[in-house]
Amino acid sequence: MSDSAMLRTFVAVSAPCPAPLARLIKELGQLGRALKCASPRGLHCTLRFLGDTPAESVDGLGRAIAEAVEDFPRFPASMIGTGAFPNVDRPNVVWAGLEAAELVALYERIDEAVSKFGYASERRPFRPHVTLARVKRRPPPELRGLIQQHSETSWGEVPVDAVELFKSMLTPAGSLYEVLARCPLKR
Repeated sequence: MSDSAMLRTFVAVSAPCPAPLARLIKELGQLGRALKCASPRGLHCTLRFLGDTPAESVDGLGRAIAEAVEDFPRFPASMIGTGAFPNVDRPNVVWAGLEAAELVALYERIDEAVSKFGYASERRPFRPHVTLARVKRRPPPELRGLIQQHSETSWGEVPVDAVELFKSMLTPAGSLYEVLARCPLKR
């Protein structure tokens, strides 16, 4: 490997999976091989996908993110509803929504912190969510009904107490995540 190894990285907040949502993920998994479900233990709300990141930048990125959030108070977020990107008729991603005004402010701080490392601002609007499943091929018709059935379901509150810099490794079994830096929010 060269001196400048690249890592696939993103910045996120971890989201504990409420039991009813874990049951939905299990139900999604029973719809067949068209869906690749997330692990209930690995749910997170991505604030910024960074992509290729030089390994030597990780420490600096971690410090910049920590400085950006050190005075940001912890807060609860409501996990509400389900949906699909780009839409329920042609889903690529099945998600549960995450609602808290603070998430947008946190996203803006992270965006500013990583821009100093040359990462361009995201062009799409920030839509706080946790990914429940990725759709790999034409899904069964039951998927649409399941998404619509839970479009307004309240899954509960999750605590947001830290921002994390993750490394993502793509494997045949799915993505594996490793925390490279954990940046606690203010108590």
